[in-house]
Amino acid sequence: ESEFSHGKPHGIWKRYHINENALYEAHYFHGQKHGEEKWYYENGQIKSEQSFHYGLPDNTIIRWYPDGSIIY
Repeated sequence: ESEFSHGKPHGIWKRYHINENALYEAHYFHGQKHGEEKWYYENGQIKSEQSFHYGLPDNTIIRWYPDGSIIY
C-alpha cells in the first residue's frame, strides 16, 4: 500500500509478509521519510523502529529479536 503526491511518496507506506502480517510501515512527506518507520518479523513482532524528520534520522534506531527481547 502506498500513497503519492505529485509523483513522490507521500503519506503512509505499508508492505506485508506473505502471511499478511505487516512487514514495513513508514510515513513520507513529499518524498522524504517523516515520522516513524517500523519493520516487523513474520510472526508480527516488531523488528526495528526509528523516527525521521524530513528525511533525516531523528533518533537512534531500536531493534528487537523475534522473541521480543531488545537487541539495542
